[in-house]
Amino acid sequence: MALRQLLGVCAIVVTTAAGAGAVPARRPPTPLKLVLAAVDRQAERGHLNPADATRYRAVARRTARLASLLPESRAAPLHSQLAQAAAVASKLTAPRALAVFGQLAANDDWFARHGPPAAQTDITDADGVLYRYFPGLGFEFHPLGDFGALNNVAAGKDIAATARLARALAARGVPEPGGGEGWEYYFDYSGGGAPWLSGFAQAVAAQAFARAATVDTADAPALDAAARAAYRAIPGRLDRQTSFGPWIKLYSFDRAVVLNAQLQSAISLAYYAEATSDGSAGTLAARLTTAAARALPAFTTGFWSYYQLPSDPSPVHYQDYVVQLLQALAKRDDRFASAAEQFAGFSTVPPRFKLADAGVGAVTFWVSKPSTVRIAALGGVRGLSVAGGWHTVTWALPRRAGIFPVTIHATDWAGNSASVDALPIVHVAAPPAPHRKARRKLMLSAAAQSEPPLLVGAGLDQPEQASLATAQGLQAVRMTLVWPAGASDPDPGAVTALGRLPSGANLVLELFASPLPSDDAGRSALAAYAASVASQVPTLRDLIVGPAPSVSTAPAYEAALGAVYDAVKAAAPGVRVDGALDGSVTPKASLTALAAAYRTAGRPAPLMDELAFTPAPGAGKNLWPLSSLPTLISTLGSGFAGTDQPGASLALIVDDVSAPSAIPTAELPLYSSPTVGTTGLEETAQAAYYASSLQAVACRPTVVALLLTRLVDGRDPGAQSGLFYPDGTPKTSLAAFAQAISTAQSTGRGCTPASPTPIPTPTPMPTPTPNPAPPPTTTPSPPVKPQPPTTPAPAVVLDTGQLAFPAHLSTSSTPSVHLGCSAACLYLVTLQRANDGTPVLAARGSIPKAGARTVKLPKRTIASGRYRFSVWTVAAANPGPVSVDRSPVVSAG
Repeated sequence: MALRQLLGVCAIVVTTAAGAGAVPARRPPTPLKLVLAAVDRQAERGHLNPADATRYRAVARRTARLASLLPESRAAPLHSQLAQAAAVASKLTAPRALAVFGQLAANDDWFARHGPPAAQTDITDADGVLYRYFPGLGFEFHPLGDFGALNNVAAGKDIAATARLARALAARGVPEPGGGEGWEYYFDYSGGGAPWLSGFAQAVAAQAFARAATVDTADAPALDAAARAAYRAIPGRLDRQTSFGPWIKLYSFDRAVVLNAQLQSAISLAYYAEATSDGSAGTLAARLTTAAARALPAFTTGFWSYYQLPSDPSPVHYQDYVVQLLQALAKRDDRFASAAEQFAGFSTVPPRFKLADAGVGAVTFWVSKPSTVRIAALGGVRGLSVAGGWHTVTWALPRRAGIFPVTIHATDWAGNSASVDALPIVHVAAPPAPHRKARRKLMLSAAAQSEPPLLVGAGLDQPEQASLATAQGLQAVRMTLVWPAGASDPDPGAVTALGRLPSGANLVLELFASPLPSDDAGRSALAAYAASVASQVPTLRDLIVGPAPSVSTAPAYEAALGAVYDAVKAAAPGVRVDGALDGSVTPKASLTALAAAYRTAGRPAPLMDELAFTPAPGAGKNLWPLSSLPTLISTLGSGFAGTDQPGASLALIVDDVSAPSAIPTAELPLYSSPTVGTTGLEETAQAAYYASSLQAVACRPTVVALLLTRLVDGRDPGAQSGLFYPDGTPKTSLAAFAQAISTAQSTGRGCTPASPTPIPTPTPMPTPTPNPAPPPTTTPSPPVKPQPPTTPAPAVVLDTGQLAFPAHLSTSSTPSVHLGCSAACLYLVTLQRANDGTPVLAARGSIPKAGARTVKLPKRTIASGRYRFSVWTVAAANPGPVSVDRSPVVSAG
């Protein structure tokens, strides 16, 4: 009503103006009037027969009527269609009218019953003519799609469908100046006004009509003539010269150099030329093929293809299409064989990275392929959609001092993913306050952060053994609780026993669930059981869900671990819920299977807080010993990249470290068999093994704990890896290991990576079972199908032989660290407080090629105290995990 009133006011104003002598404004004709007038004009001239003219008028009026009645979403495409018909009304001929009004009728039939479909939806009319939907425009007559459809039905030897569609398309061919016929597009597109042609579509038309002639033999002469007419529209008008040679025009109004159009046109024209013995077309097809072969290097970055030159990346479906075309050409032309293989590989190779020095609070990276990139740093994630190349992302530094890891994850357009760690962002602590009271406040603040970065503990058979652990400086104890299948409440006696652990014992408890529950009811019971334990045992720090998964049990383990995680976090948020991984049970395949199960489950939350990793006792095929920690971290990074579960940054517990010792004759009466004295290491070697294991993990910042299999020997053979004899008497190995623990506690981690103590290999003994848990069962992993090579192994660049730290530190000097890289690298050097790891000085930069340099840290006064240097390095090209090497503790002041 308001609209009608407004129109009425406008009419009054115009009438008044006219009364004053003004010339009335003339309204432009509506699209419907333009279309109807064009039909009348062509009918009067004899270009349209009366029956067709009557039918076309009825179609146009129906379009206008539907557009006035339907909801806006369905009416808008019909308005667009009428406008398109009006735009070509002055150029109407019989073939154009057949195409334009057939298109109007197809849109009328669809939108009378349906709303707008997805883009690129195809529909067909009674003759099989194809119309493709473009948002905002409607369904459009699409010659390339139509002749592709004709090729398909002809190749399928469907005589009726071929004859029907071929005749319908032949009737829509518009005579072109200079000879030949063109099949036109009737909508404006990418700067080109309708009607326009496609050289690509014309080439496919020539092929399709020639193929149809071999199927519909009754109409072969007419179809052969249509094929020749389609080809004659190309030379000199729908091709152009380039530096590579002649190139087909995808659009008649555009000079784009598009690869798929060239390849398909060369194939189509070669078929047409052979089928019709058209020598001119054969020559052009050969020249198009040669030009394509010359241009192939320009269409690849080495990691992805270009849709058109100079640098327009291919969408995945176009790249797949190009691969099909290259493979077809390679069967008869060796010039395309290597490109076919290379382009096919683009869809399977993950993105690759390079890194460059970006300064404070920034990361600069290069990614090889068009990708969606997520950069995790400072507790948040930045998302970018990039075509590849170099990019820089910056952050405002946080208020608190610290070292904050940066992970870059990229998923290319084909769905391949890769992750890389960049050098961390560092915010150094404020310089010491000049006043005495302020200095004391800082010292008290530092003293409050007394928990060392690395916990050291051991397994107990009974809670009463905890006092031996705490007396020797162990900060954690480990025990096992077996879950009775189906139970949702723990035995009160077990809870009471665990409750006897002293305050501050930091219990790491393995909840052993074998068999794993296989249904929701079982998982709910296990989760309720875990939550009850977590809420009743105040010393519980970590709850490990065991046994560790194998490849075959990974899906069930993922479901059980997720259920336990959610239940425990609801009942006791401070308890860490941990996964388990056995380095002796196909660890890489098992961890990969666990990550795959997590992705498949679509879990919207983390799966675990930490991972308890049990190293294999030695190196071997499908084994991960302690030295495989970098591989473990890398596999975590790739397996969980882009998910809510931390990967490479996940905290690790090195669990179940065991070095059995031989037993002196005087102690044999404490054991059940004298054979326990015949195998194992000397006690000094056992101490060296444990100390070296501690040293090996101390340089890994994500390792948060190291746990020995047992503290006190068991009496049965195979349980002699403890530091005490069964009666609680210490072995001689205890003192040396206790000193190593003391060093780790007092100096942060006691990390000395440049000269690690060799780790002796103990004599093989039966696997001990220190806790009341049944041995886990495993299923052999199925063979892994070989995969084509993807990315090269990540580069390891730090030259530890070049690494040199200062032996002394002054509160006011400019300290420096000497370091070297075996290839181009980025480095970050920090000076951190030994007690809590807080950075107080930092310098970063790059070494452009293999070599060494001395890195000076900023000159700034630091407080008296104990410090250590850390050197973070990562390769600039093909970066692997960021490596961290730390100095011994040095004192200042």
